[in-house]
Amino acid sequence: MTPTLWRSCRVLANPKRLRLLRDVAASPDGLTVGEAARRARLPMPVASQYLRALGARGLLTARRIGPRVRYVAQTDPAVVGAAELLRAMTRPRLSISSARRALTAFTHPRRIELIRQLSEEWLSVAALRRQTKISAPALKRHLAKLQQRGLIERNARKQVRCGCPPHEVSRVLLALARSSPG
Repeated sequence: MTPTLWRSCRVLANPKRLRLLRDVAASPDGLTVGEAARRARLPMPVASQYLRALGARGLLTARRIGPRVRYVAQTDPAVVGAAELLRAMTRPRLSISSARRALTAFTHPRRIELIRQLSEEWLSVAALRRQTKISAPALKRHLAKLQQRGLIERNARKQVRCGCPPHEVSRVLLALARSSPG
């Protein structure tokens, strides 16, 4: 089963998992679970669980070496967008908090659907509601989140369109949302 973008973003939106991903990516030979746990100051079972979750999203590869498991920042080529997502999340000057803020815009399948429906053309909220079949209260919440993250713009006529997000990670995620299967 191919991981969905929104689930991958949910996994990555956790600051400790994101830090683990960055620690593994920063180490040329990868890290064992014990090394990753020590660096992140996490109990080994928690670090192991987090690393497995990142591996299940196609962002890390696990290699068993005797009794130890070593994780390396090698993406699964079968997972659409994993390489782009890994590159975006491991940019040198990217702060954990700004990455998390960008990721949380993409942690729900309805927001992914809204992004796919919106283009650079203005669309009324009523038309968007008809196209997506999302209830008015839910649509309002999801549009508010997308607007807070700089992904959409609104005009005085209650129309919305995709904007140009200020954050590079958001631009990568926007491109993946438009091209990935979920």
